[in-house]
Amino acid sequence: MATLVSFQLNRLTLNFFILFILFIIVAFLKEKQRVFVWITIAYFFGEFLHLYANRFLNEMNLNVHTVYIMEKLLLLFPIMSILYVSYKFKQNISFFYNKDFLSDSFSILQDASNSRKRPILLLSIILSLSLLILLLAFHNISFVGHVLVFASLSSMIEEFLWRGLLMQAMLNLTNKWTVMILSSISYGCSYLMYGYSIGVCLLFACSGILYAWMTLHFHHLFPAIVCHFLIFIIMIACGIVPFSPI
Repeated sequence: MATLVSFQLNRLTLNFFILFILFIIVAFLKEKQRVFVWITIAYFFGEFLHLYANRFLNEMNLNVHTVYIMEKLLLLFPIMSILYVSYKFKQNISFFYNKDFLSDSFSILQDASNSRKRPILLLSIILSLSLLILLLAFHNISFVGHVLVFASLSSMIEEFLWRGLLMQAMLNLTNKWTVMILSSISYGCSYLMYGYSIGVCLLFACSGILYAWMTLHFHHLFPAIVCHFLIFIIMIACGIVPFSPI
């Protein structure tokens, strides 16, 4: 824990440095670039609040599973910061909402041979298998409940932040493939603050490419949230994400 706190203190210093550089260059950019930089500043400011609050959280005498869950809730700081900046700059935030997505999803039950709809059926199969693996691997109901809450919060909050907000902001500057790669690398690097190794962060970045592709393909966050949830559970079951029974 002491090592993690020390690492996060260094991350606070890095955040200050990045914010300082962004504040300097923002005045020399064009309008679209300037808006994106302000959104980036909002993200790092929210991350600063996130890390600072996390220091106090680690010093509290809480159940370790509760700490993990609370740490995910602290990601609401960068989300709220970005939403505020987007509102001030009158940016349209759609969260990739496609009103026809649900009706299209239900139609897969009648037309599973349609190649564009097969990923939804595949996600349903993976969901069933993942939950079965989880129940077979762990017999403590309380622990399973904590895992499901942790995975649910992680998938929803991180997808709203990385795909719903930051990736959407990047789309105003470059093409979809570049956005998929850059947003996924940034997503993977964000896990460095939790003390994960470079290899594990690379794994998160690769999964981020999948989430980004699904979001852009379906123009909806729901498939990416479901896939994120499943992969996160598998990572916990495999020990990649530490969430051991107490």
